[in-house]
Amino acid sequence: MNEITTQAEWETRIHNYPMCVLFIKTEHCGVCDAVLDKTKALLTKYPEVDFSLVHMQDHPDISSAYLVFTAPTILLFIEGKEVYRASRFVLMTELDTTIQKWHEIIYPNT
Repeated sequence: MNEITTQAEWETRIHNYPMCVLFIKTEHCGVCDAVLDKTKALLTKYPEVDFSLVHMQDHPDISSAYLVFTAPTILLFIEGKEVYRASRFVLMTELDTTIQKWHEIIYPNT
């Protein structure tokens, strides 16, 4: 997992990796921490997927660029385009299904 600190850094990642997950959280948020742990565990199944973290309170420019006003929020990007968004109480089965679907398209032989 990479911690993103600038919008430029994130833009570079989404243009260098076919699949990227951006996790936006706040400090002292129990829901954020629980969902982050579950997301990390889920993404172990998909090592090709780039996984990045942004702390909303430290980098509001990044979260506002994607119109994220609540945490946690998970954004999935395919080839630089947002294709999935979930906030607050994330359904891990839905996230897994979405990532798996795109993963089979992007990485058909893995």
